[in-house]
Amino acid sequence: MDTESILMSRGFTLMRHRMLWINRDLRIAFSYEAARDHGAGWLTHALAERVPETDFVFHFSQVPANTQVCREILNELAMPYLTPYVRVGALRVGGAERD
Repeated sequence: MDTESILMSRGFTLMRHRMLWINRDLRIAFSYEAARDHGAGWLTHALAERVPETDFVFHFSQVPANTQVCREILNELAMPYLTPYVRVGALRVGGAERD
């Protein structure tokens, strides 16, 4: 199964103007590039993460030039009260977490 099929089977929808796969219930987003560039194994591992109810996790292929974009997206989703965390491969940005 390709990554797009996996995402759709898990309830993700493509936010076209942002090129992000979003699942509001899981509080996880994948950039189109991250979903395309990484394999199904990586995606399955990323989907296994249990995101705390206070957080929203964004997966990107590269660190965004301005991580403030994550807060803007949360505002668009009417979820501004959540704390955004960025995942790029093994790098984790946000809070005190870092691999």
